[in-house]
Amino acid sequence: MGLGRTLRGALGRLRARMSRRYYFEDYVRVYPDGLVFDRSGKQREPTENDRRNLLNHMKFYRFAAQFVSGKTAADLGCGSGHGCRVLKDTGAARVLAADASEAAVAFARSHYADCAEFSVQSVTDLAAYADNSVDVSVSSEVLEHVKEYGWDKTEQAVAEMRRITRPGGLLVVETPNSEMLADHGFSFDEITALFPQGADRFSDALVFENALVPFGDRRGLWERRLAEGKVATVVSADINLAETVLPTGIETADGSGDAAPASCLRIENRPNPFNPATTIRFRIPEAGRAVLTVHDLAGRRVATLVSDSFEAGSFTATWDGRDEAGREAGSGIYFARLRTGGFTAMRKMVLIR
Repeated sequence: MGLGRTLRGALGRLRARMSRRYYFEDYVRVYPDGLVFDRSGKQREPTENDRRNLLNHMKFYRFAAQFVSGKTAADLGCGSGHGCRVLKDTGAARVLAADASEAAVAFARSHYADCAEFSVQSVTDLAAYADNSVDVSVSSEVLEHVKEYGWDKTEQAVAEMRRITRPGGLLVVETPNSEMLADHGFSFDEITALFPQGADRFSDALVFENALVPFGDRRGLWERRLAEGKVATVVSADINLAETVLPTGIETADGSGDAAPASCLRIENRPNPFNPATTIRFRIPEAGRAVLTVHDLAGRRVATLVSDSFEAGSFTATWDGRDEAGREAGSGIYFARLRTGGFTAMRKMVLIR
């Protein structure tokens, strides 16, 4: 059965290369309302992992949606279009959406035509979109499929996303960690290389990862990366297993999956939203230097609240809503970033004047 699946996959990718569409599973998308289709377009019964996968996708779109209010957003590799509903309902002024699959776009148009303008386009060739025409480009679990056809195609897809996104705009991308899924996804080195910073590149880039680490014999990949200090920002150490698709047959000591050591690094703030000040509580798992800073949506540091050595334990700091020059920060979304012992944790805060 494994050999047959491999051969079907190889033939499908060959057909995809010839058609220059770079994705051959036309019906395999994430659908709402318990709908699931196989590669031939036949509906099948959803599994628990299908349900969890939808919840996980929706979590990504809710994250991306906080950046789109009043803006033009593009959902690149939109699939069934369910994410466009989230973007539009959150306040996007306009939503453009593209997918390489005619079947997926047909479904999207029949269900979400009031939310977005859909088109059949590959993420490697977004010719229907003009340069600098989008404020926020969003792409959920697309690049790992493009990668199967070569690194050059992956770079081409990112270049297209960057081309259509205006200067000062935002690109929000979700893709699997290849440590978790073997040959599917990107390593830490690959994802950082894909979004280089510098002149004529990205002005800033921030890589997030959750606190779930590889299972079994792949755990060593994470441990080597940790030893080298190649760790991305952990926004939250809390893992909701109801939204987590675990490999078949995986069992862990507590039945919930292993968490990275960063699971002991905690940060929260109250009140939230706040005006004019908020108290930030943070927990440090072991003695060492800790730095607590506040950043705006563009990643610029607004204030440094803590930069000192601590014993292990829980501590508090207060942000008075001012920048380092003592000026009042404007209303909006900010992030408290805690760094210690090679780990980073973040907390979203909302200041309302």
